[in-house]
Amino acid sequence: MKREKMKKISLLLIISITVVSSLSGCAWFSANIPTAEMDVQSVTYLNPDINGQASPVALTIYQLSKPDKFNQASYIALENNSSAVLGDDLIDKNIIEIRPKTTMHISEAISEDTHYIGIIAGYQNQRIGNWRHLIKCDTTANKNINLKILLESHTLSVKTN
Repeated sequence: MKREKMKKISLLLIISITVVSSLSGCAWFSANIPTAEMDVQSVTYLNPDINGQASPVALTIYQLSKPDKFNQASYIALENNSSAVLGDDLIDKNIIEIRPKTTMHISEAISEDTHYIGIIAGYQNQRIGNWRHLIKCDTTANKNINLKILLESHTLSVKTN
């Protein structure tokens, strides 16, 4: 009876050690995945409509393998069908609505196939200001990319740290 109880305790101990080891392995592995750490700020008078009222902007973040198709595409083409326009260059895409006078932090894991991060802002008037920005990133170094994104009335600006 005592021997049987010892076997159960030993088995339970082995299982516990295995589970803890595998969980700590996952934590170690995930620490090596680079991320894009983005601080986003928008102005009070963001994206004014025809009546002069501030309105939200759709901020789209693309992970890309190559920059050319992104740089050549129009805003409408990217907005309506980015998968077809970017083809195999598109690795991932995330859309976030940014309201006027907002500050937020966005953190995104970056795929090892990502060599560029493309950002577009869905301003109502695309003919004024800058709506697109492209950042080259090195995922081989396993380092995070820190970005400061500022959405002004009609202009998107991005700074790297």
